[in-house]
Amino acid sequence: MGDYLFGGGSLLDVLPWRPFAQGIILVLAPVLIGLVVMLVFGFTTARVAGEKGRNAVGWFFIGFFLSLVGLAIALALLPAQYYEQHAQGPQPPSV
Repeated sequence: MGDYLFGGGSLLDVLPWRPFAQGIILVLAPVLIGLVVMLVFGFTTARVAGEKGRNAVGWFFIGFFLSLVGLAIALALLPAQYYEQHAQGPQPPSV
């Protein structure tokens, strides 16, 4: 805005709300960054779990709240079909 009253500063330097706005930015910036990171972990965990035949919505919340731990659990799980096949037990021999 040029030289404000020939003092070399800008008009924004003398406005009374500037410290308040800077404080809000300092508080909200880490919160918003954390929220974005949590959303990325949630969507990634949901995608991995969905590809393995799991409930993607439930795994989204697991990944959202547990972040890296939730993603590691989703990566370590075997596909749902593996558990369905082995839950039936051994099949008797056919005669």
